[in-house]
Amino acid sequence: MTLDTAKAAADWLYQNFEKKKRLGILSENEKIRFYFFGGEPMLCYDSIIVPIIEYIENKYPNIFYYGMTTNGTLLNEGRINFLKSKNFELLLSIDGNPTT
Repeated sequence: MTLDTAKAAADWLYQNFEKKKRLGILSENEKIRFYFFGGEPMLCYDSIIVPIIEYIENKYPNIFYYGMTTNGTLLNEGRINFLKSKNFELLLSIDGNPTT
């Protein structure tokens, strides 16, 4: 996914979220979940994850929350601190054969 596609997805989610709120389908305290998964999202940490979070938080403050499925191999202290500061939900996947 490109950054432009991620931005378009965030904009689409927000527009539909607001529409559902106007229709009374969602309560005022609902938030949008933006979840990263597929392959290994941390491979796109600098090119997609950080820029899309900055985009979302500048354009739609306090409306989104975030999650990610990761194998954890590309996490380091700086990345963990960033994800923690954004209150990310993390799901660690462990796959492979028994030796792996």
